[in-house]
Amino acid sequence: MVEGIRTAQESDWRQREKSRAKALKNKKVKSIEGERSANGGIIMRHRFDNTGEGPYKDSEEHTFGPDEEAKALAHFAEHMGLGGRKPKQGGEEDTSSDE
Repeated sequence: MVEGIRTAQESDWRQREKSRAKALKNKKVKSIEGERSANGGIIMRHRFDNTGEGPYKDSEEHTFGPDEEAKALAHFAEHMGLGGRKPKQGGEEDTSSDE
């Protein structure tokens, strides 16, 4: 096979994978669970609502270091639709968007 030339089957496969990735990305977070880790950081687990169309999406786990509490809270707020503040570099909150 000449490089750069794709078969119709390969092209169809790529299109299906793009559609699947888009469906997975659009899954809504059903719940988030947080706990302290052994080093003082935070572990957050996301569970997704798999009742709608599209493939099943496993839960995800995100970890934040002991000095990343503001980042963890912003991550939580973003996924729960609370419109939280985005942390600046160094973990400080950005309050410039507040009125």
